[in-house]
Amino acid sequence: MTNLFVALDWAMNRIPVPGEAPQAFVYELRLVDPNGTQYGPADYAFADDLDGHVGYKIDSPIAGQWQAVVEILIKGPRKYEVIASGDSEISLELILLDTLQRDQTTGQEVPIRALLPVGLGAVAQELANGSVTVFAEVTAPDGVKTLVPMYDDGQHNAYDQVPGDGLWAGVYTLVNQASAVDQFGEDNFPLPVPPKDQSAYQVVAFASGADFSRQAKGSFAVLEGADTGGDGVPDVYVEQYGAPNADPDLDSLLTADEYFAGTNPLHSDSDTDDGILRESDWSEIQNAQDPLDPADDLILAPEYCQVLGQNGQVVMEYDVKPAYDQLRAFRRPENGAWNFHTLLPINTGGIFTDTLNVTNGVRYEYQINAVDGAHVSAQVMCGIANPEENWRPPQALMMLDNGYSTPDLSVQITFYPYEDEDGLLNFNEIFEMRLSNSPDFSAAVWEPFQATGKIWQLDPGTPSGSIATVYAEFRNVDGTPAEGPALGSIRYLPPTTIYLPVVIQQ
Repeated sequence: MTNLFVALDWAMNRIPVPGEAPQAFVYELRLVDPNGTQYGPADYAFADDLDGHVGYKIDSPIAGQWQAVVEILIKGPRKYEVIASGDSEISLELILLDTLQRDQTTGQEVPIRALLPVGLGAVAQELANGSVTVFAEVTAPDGVKTLVPMYDDGQHNAYDQVPGDGLWAGVYTLVNQASAVDQFGEDNFPLPVPPKDQSAYQVVAFASGADFSRQAKGSFAVLEGADTGGDGVPDVYVEQYGAPNADPDLDSLLTADEYFAGTNPLHSDSDTDDGILRESDWSEIQNAQDPLDPADDLILAPEYCQVLGQNGQVVMEYDVKPAYDQLRAFRRPENGAWNFHTLLPINTGGIFTDTLNVTNGVRYEYQINAVDGAHVSAQVMCGIANPEENWRPPQALMMLDNGYSTPDLSVQITFYPYEDEDGLLNFNEIFEMRLSNSPDFSAAVWEPFQATGKIWQLDPGTPSGSIATVYAEFRNVDGTPAEGPALGSIRYLPPTTIYLPVVIQQ
């Protein structure tokens, strides 16, 4: 702090009469700094016995615990208060729509930004220690308060673009209220026809660390957004999120419901702030929780879900937590409509084989959610499965000559099948291959797979005694490649001519 103001105010019992002598002081205020130095009435920066107002201004106050002592000079039923304030280099400044010179309407999210001087030594140190928290509390016209987390990491929202620049940003989404406003036209500014309703939202931003706390207050106003559909959902919201009667995130809340709740129709857990999915928006609303506050989520969503298409079936692997009562699977043909598909077993180690109406050649997309009592988790995407008769990835092992060494650069490539839990696999899934002496497959061309092997020339620049490597890629008849190349290596050891000395015996 650069200075300290401490004031004492007390209420007078009567209205002073003009020209009357000042009334004697009722109270005195004394200060004691952390070193024990005392300040008395002789050090007042201002004193007004008529209005009951005295105080100090201390420049460059030392850090620590200060004490204010109120001394009663004239007893009586009077109330008083002590006010302490000061100037500091650490300040918090709100940046709202009026500062940005932006107009928003209902149906549009509103950015909440605040500046905190991260370059100051005290703040920088606390940021390094992870002890700084910044958030805003927004009060809607109907009195509903929403906490908006704010970040300066460049990862959480579109408004916080550069990490560590001192500009903290959050997003307020409950922008759905506009009330009738009495409007009065002026000479050159006629009223809009029809008149537009609007509402104001109050904002208080908070910044705190281990050794400081700051607040900043402000407000913004929004106009009522156009609603040509007459369904209460503004056109701008429909343009961004789709039809009001749809449920794109499968959380059982229609897009119109999400508008009035302030949640995101494309994310079933709108209040996640760390990327970890927990309770769904619908579940929080049903259980009288706040779908915009992650602190009250009461279920953790499965951490993973994977699917693999096989011959006439899809194998699912998923996370099962001890608290789950149910796991529900949803399925659709790729780009088709989502439907509830089946309940997944929770006592099989998180593995299930789906054979229900599975057709080879049809790609299926899956997602799941969990149920714990009355609480339902967010949706977890599992991916796309492609069941096929030859479903195994196109892969093979390879060996060059005997696998140890070669005296020349011409080698025989031999292919071997993989072996898995089904036994030794054949090469039916491999349609084409390409070979290369370089891992980037420069100048390599695709050719029919030759299960019997092939003669191959190693890189002519291979030094004697070094390891030469050949790379192979495979793909199936649909053009789907293997997950990675196969490798075969061999040491190049060309023969060496040895000259022996000539010994002549006479």
